Amino acid sequence: MKKIVLFFLSVFLIACSSSSDQPLRTGNSITLFQLTINGELVNGQINQSNNSIVFNVIDANLTSLTPTITISEGATINPSLNSSRNFNESVRYTVTAENGIEREYVVIVNNTIRSSENFITLFQFNVNGETVNGEIDQENNTVRFDLVGADVSTLAPTVEISEGASIAPNSGISQDFSESVFYTVTAENGEERRYEINVSNRPFSTGNEIISFIVTINGEPIEARIDQDINEIAFETGSFNISALVPEIEISENATIAPASGETVDFSVPVTYTVTAENGVSTQYTVAINQAYKINAFTLVGPRFGAQLLFTRAEMFIDLDFLDPLEPEVELFLDDGSMRVDLPILETASFENQRIITNRVTTKIPKSASTSTNYRIVYKNSDILIESDFFIDVLAENSPEIISVNQDSYREGDTLIVTGENLTDFIGVPSNGSFFLFNPQGNIDVELNPERTEYRLLMEGSFSRSAFFPFDAVTRDVIFMTPERRLGDQITINID
Repeated sequence: MKKIVLFFLSVFLIACSSSSDQPLRTGNSITLFQLTINGELVNGQINQSNNSIVFNVIDANLTSLTPTITISEGATINPSLNSSRNFNESVRYTVTAENGIEREYVVIVNNTIRSSENFITLFQFNVNGETVNGEIDQENNTVRFDLVGADVSTLAPTVEISEGASIAPNSGISQDFSESVFYTVTAENGEERRYEINVSNRPFSTGNEIISFIVTINGEPIEARIDQDINEIAFETGSFNISALVPEIEISENATIAPASGETVDFSVPVTYTVTAENGVSTQYTVAINQAYKINAFTLVGPRFGAQLLFTRAEMFIDLDFLDPLEPEVELFLDDGSMRVDLPILETASFENQRIITNRVTTKIPKSASTSTNYRIVYKNSDILIESDFFIDVLAENSPEIISVNQDSYREGDTLIVTGENLTDFIGVPSNGSFFLFNPQGNIDVELNPERTEYRLLMEGSFSRSAFFPFDAVTRDVIFMTPERRLGDQITINID
């Protein structure tokens, strides 16, 4: 009995000694670290050498994740296995082995956020050698072009888009843009944006005309006359200095002009303006200054109404606008289409009114002229030929001719005696802005002999006195004429 008790005691002591002497475990490793990312369980890459756990994820929400962790047997971990953490920054875990030795791990989650940008930032064409950028409307997802004269059937655009995005069709691929074309831009995160490309393409303009041309003379804007048939710009400047005029010019839409509107131009030399349409076709305009050529005529009786009625030997005044009768090789004559009558230049005078320079010629119808009702006055030099727009009616038959008067000068009460051939019943005397008519049938002492060779007029009475003897009288013109105011020969008498 004693032996048996001792045996059990011995076994018990041996058993107790074996349990207390077993060494503590040293394992302090993380052997598995998982995160649930976007609904998927993802394993971290554990590097036991540098104690790091790395995740590479895309578009993850890392603010509150509870990892799944496996560690060495017998070890503990802090933070605890079931605690949620914010993995937007690195998180440190400490693993403590059973024997108390610690090991620190750092968990790093590399979270790539994919861009949501899906914009077209540049859309351009090369048209007729020129780079043209489209107008991009990001709000309405459109790109608009306004082109001119382009072939839009095979255009290969250059397109730039948001970084990381893709586009279809690709940049550089030729498309027919005669109708709307659609492009889809896909962001990195897969979001799509669809753009509509609209190209407005009008043909080149063909207009190449000057519509208005205005110059300023002495502070007054003058609008030129534009003759589109002969492409001429005409205006009058008179004696104004034209070496530095600044025209304001309006031309056809989309055309260009040289010299340009607003450019200072010397018009004292010939000037040509070139207007070029958008399609490249040009028109040239010449500038005609002070070439508003015009011929007018009148007599001492006053301005003409209709045709001027004259006998041969009648005196006439011709006004020539911008036509110089004294230039070399100038010819001044009457012409009815079959007969020509050269006109003598007896006197000339010049004056200017409202930028019109007029040269006045005093002439007489030669006694050699033939009868014609439709003579025109013609001015001709080496460059131009200008005709009057009215007729001169000349009568050669029975044309009055003055041979002499009876005195050198006259006073009130004297008798004016004119001798000649074919003298008319009427004489006219222009005086003080009026025109006085005398004839044998009136109340004035007037007599014409039957042969019409002698005309007598007593210079007395208020009517005669008004005609011949105003206070400033020095000379008076006496004109033989008919009741129809056909003018004939005239003579100037001296008043004493």
